[in-house]
Amino acid sequence: MTNTNYPHNPDAEAELIGSMLLHEVDYEAIFAALVPEMFYDPANQAIFAAIRMAYLKHGKVDLTLTQQALVESGTLEAAGGVMNLTTIYARADRFENYIAHMGLIRESYVLRRIMDMGTKLSVKASTEQYASDMLIEECNAQLNELMQLNATDDRVFTSRKVMDQVVAEYDLRKENSGKGETNGLKSGIGKFDKVTNGLQNGDLIILAGRPSMGKTAIAIHMAMEIARNNKHVLIFSLEMTAVQLGNRMLLNESDIPINLFKTGALYSQHENSMRITAGNIGKRSITIADTPGIPMMHIRNIALRQQRNVGVDVIFIDYLQLIQSGNSVLSRHMDLSQITKACKNLAKELNIPVVLLSQLNRNVEARTDKRPMLADLRESGAIEEDADIVGFLYREEYYNRNSEFKNEGEIIISKFRNGETGFVKFKHDGTMRRFE
Repeated sequence: MTNTNYPHNPDAEAELIGSMLLHEVDYEAIFAALVPEMFYDPANQAIFAAIRMAYLKHGKVDLTLTQQALVESGTLEAAGGVMNLTTIYARADRFENYIAHMGLIRESYVLRRIMDMGTKLSVKASTEQYASDMLIEECNAQLNELMQLNATDDRVFTSRKVMDQVVAEYDLRKENSGKGETNGLKSGIGKFDKVTNGLQNGDLIILAGRPSMGKTAIAIHMAMEIARNNKHVLIFSLEMTAVQLGNRMLLNESDIPINLFKTGALYSQHENSMRITAGNIGKRSITIADTPGIPMMHIRNIALRQQRNVGVDVIFIDYLQLIQSGNSVLSRHMDLSQITKACKNLAKELNIPVVLLSQLNRNVEARTDKRPMLADLRESGAIEEDADIVGFLYREEYYNRNSEFKNEGEIIISKFRNGETGFVKFKHDGTMRRFE
């Protein structure tokens, strides 16, 4: 990189490297915050990489070990030779300044990335070969990446911090257990919450089932319950419009007759109840995105924007097979693998639960026992791999109208990364509006 118009700070680069060669700095923190390409000078890139190599190999860093690493990696010449290395060593700044130098190097790197991004997007726009919405999506994705890069709270922790958090979370579980509370977000289905301890931050929860099993109905029930407890809910509805979903939310919360509501023939008392319920739901923090065929990149962008603006405590996505990965070259199997991995990464990145609904293949219908199993997940075994919980919905009365289990169903927990598998029974009101 020889463009002198690029933002760079040669003093900060040289003085940080000098400090690393001379002083006992926090090498782990530096390697967590910086990578070689963040340095503007190619010689400094080579030296920084050699310092890291020396530290990983010997557990310490000095001038001799760094020179040896440069020789072993064949990058001594790229580093400017022994003379350049000793010159930088002689420039070692005061020990306490190295953290400030780290920040200056990262800042210059991010500014260079922004310049490169603007140039490339400008070239693409000038060719008129790319749709504007595609370029906007690319711009948003790169900006989000840079925002994460520019964040100061890198997710790198010492064992002490990790153990402090482990004990603190145990104490919270103990306190909640004494009160009969769950540690995670309450789904509103008591037995499910008891088994899972609620929806946990960072988890990807798959709720899968054949059509008419009640996937969307249960997701709405969970979303409404969570929002009722003053949490921020984000719903991606790829099959129904926001208004259609709103209709179901309203019916979920009220006792008004469904047929009269759909035909606009509610009696006055029901109509008054409907308006009051609609007003109450409108006060909750529920956001619905209903773009059909939405790409995964767009889902992530909306979630990050929502997190910045009002916050997000849980995401519901209805449903997996309607999401586009944005890569038309991949097979559908690989396509879904990428999507589920992206959903899991989103849960970890925002540190919230992501509930992803999924269809099942038709193999279920060919069996005598219609209860789903992991092999029935449509088109991708990666769904099972990426999920923390896989729950299958099953209602016997759907297949057998004479079943003794009227208005009952099961959530079959076939995978639970942090607990035991099994099943929980739930009851509903017959219209799939209310669950317990």
